[in-house]
Formats: sequence, structure tokens, C-alpha cells
Amino acid sequence: AIEGILSPIELQSDPIYQRLGRTGDNRVNAIKNLYLEESFKEVKDHLNTFVTKLVENEDHQLNTDEAAKRALIKKIEDNKAAVLLGVTYLNRYYGVKFDNFNIKELMLFKPDFYGKNVSVLDRLIEIGSKEDYIKGSRTQESFREVVAKNTLSGNLH
Repeated sequence: AIEGILSPIELQSDPIYQRLGRTGDNRVNAIKNLYLEESFKEVKDHLNTFVTKLVENEDHQLNTDEAAKRALIKKIEDNKAAVLLGVTYLNRYYGVKFDNFNIKELMLFKPDFYGKNVSVLDRLIEIGSKEDYIKGSRTQESFREVVAKNTLSGNLH
């Protein structure tokens, strides 16, 4: 169900434009200037893996609680563009590998690694909800404003 909600969304589409408040004539160029095309394609190509990990890491008893499952699906439906943008941003800027481990896995699916109880979904929605958070030129500010509040570090240094 979740994959079916996210898979129709394209980077250059109305849900993305609306989420970022880009509904004018310059919307296509504004999205191009985020330089997320390759990362978005990679996310879409591996959507099944992403959805599986997202569901596994959400704090819901999805196997037994139908109400929680419906609530999760509704939250994703209501925020599908932000979820995809959040994943795309983290995939693009935090795809750092150490030996065989990619730090992106921690950033995407284990924000509680730093000892704080964090909803993976809420974090992705927050990151993907504002154009300023996903601009490459603002990566350090985005880390400080969004990501760092769930870590023990206030910046990238």
C-alpha cells in the first residue's frame, strides 16, 4: 500500500511543486536547481527496500494493530511528497560509506542511534517539507536546524 502511494510521484510533479510552494512559471527550474534528479531516481529505483525499512523502523505494531497501520498509511498519503524529498535529500548528501557500511542507513532509519526517541517518518516529513532544508547550498544549516536536534551534535564539525 505504501509503495503504491509513493511510486507515482515524480520529482517534477504537482505534489512536489505544491509541497515546496513552487507553483509559478519557474517551478521546473527551481526543482532542477536542487540537483536531486539522480538521488530521486535512485530512491524510486529502490522504493521497495526503502518502504520495508521505513515500516520496520516506525514505532507501530503494524502486524497486529489495524488502526496504527491505517494511521501510518494516511500520514504517508498526506505527506508523500515530503517523505520522498526527505529520503532523496538524505540519500544525496549523507551517502557516505565506511568500509561496507553506509552512514545513510543511520541517517535514514536509525535516528535513535544517538539516544533520542525519534520517529523516522516525522523526521523525513520535516526535512522534505521545506525547500530551504533540501538545498545543497544549505546543507550545514539544514543539519543544524533539522538533523542535529535528534543528535548530540549541534553542527557538522
